[in-house]
Formats: sequence, structure tokens, C-alpha cells
Amino acid sequence: VVSIPLPFEPASSTQVNDPNPTEAPLLLSVAGLAHTKGQHDVLKAMPTLLSKFPGLRYQAIGEIRDHSYLAYLQALARRLKISAHVDITPDLSHPEKVAALARCSVYVQPSHEEGFCLAYAEAAAVVPRLVGTNTGAIGAMSQGDDGARVVPVRQPAAIARAVVELLGARLPADHLAERVIRLGK
Repeated sequence: VVSIPLPFEPASSTQVNDPNPTEAPLLLSVAGLAHTKGQHDVLKAMPTLLSKFPGLRYQAIGEIRDHSYLAYLQALARRLKISAHVDITPDLSHPEKVAALARCSVYVQPSHEEGFCLAYAEAAAVVPRLVGTNTGAIGAMSQGDDGARVVPVRQPAAIARAVVELLGARLPADHLAERVIRLGK
């Protein structure tokens, strides 16, 4: 057995557009659309978040791995009356995914189970504010990071609290550059 370390690829520039994210924040997740990836937990957090940020939007990017889960997400969004604030965008090109990461206010990885979670590491290179569940290596990647919050699995209220906290946080100007150095090591 040979262990091969997974690479952390920092962005070509640590100059990231980080406007005041409270005007109309964009939450973003990148993960296959499957129940274990937990996108439904973000949808369940949305009513609380929309009461504080009426212009908030959530974009879930990912390959459709389970069509019944996609139907469940769409039905849940309708039941919660948040469909106008949710974009499920499977099969985006890599440049479109990179552009979405660059404009998002908070990256959310709501997974119920993970290994390393390369999507979280990719987001960490370009998105100053991160929320991830306490699964896989997400906790280790987030440890000591002022712009990251780790929440318990299957806890929409904890996701909402973490997003609110991060949207109110002022991060140092060199925060992302320091993260890139730390994760690069």
C-alpha cells in the first residue's frame, strides 16, 4: 500500500473579490447531488437565513448521482417556499464552477460523510468564508481558521448560525493568503 498525499492547489492569485457579503449573499456547495452530501440541510437552513438576508441565494453545483434526490431537493425548496432563492446547477463547466466560487459569499460543505473532501480544499483556496460539517478532513482543514466554521452533521440550525456569524465577521486582509500558505504545507 502506498499513500499519496492529495495536493492543495492554491489559486493563481490570492486577490479575491470579497465585497460586503450581507447585501445579497451567495451560498455555494460543490458536491454530487446525493443524499449523503447534505444539500437538503442547507435548504432547511434557508428560511432562517432569509429572515436575516432577504436577498440570499443558494447554488448547489454537482453531478446528478440520484435523480430521486434531485426531485426531493426541488420538492423541499417548494415546500419551504424558497425555490426563488435556490439554483441547482448540475454539469457546470470548470470555468463556470471557478466563476461561481469567486463570487460566492460563503462556501458550505454540508456532507454527512466525507473522506478528504477535495471540493472543500478547492473552495478554501479562493473563498474566504467556509462552513463545513465535522466529517472527513474538513475539521483539520478548518482548524485555527478565522474564516471557517465546522458544524455537526445533519444540523441545519448550526449551518444557519455559522453562516450568520461568518457574514458578520471582518476577516483580516491577508486572511486568504495565510490560509493558502497553511494549507499548502
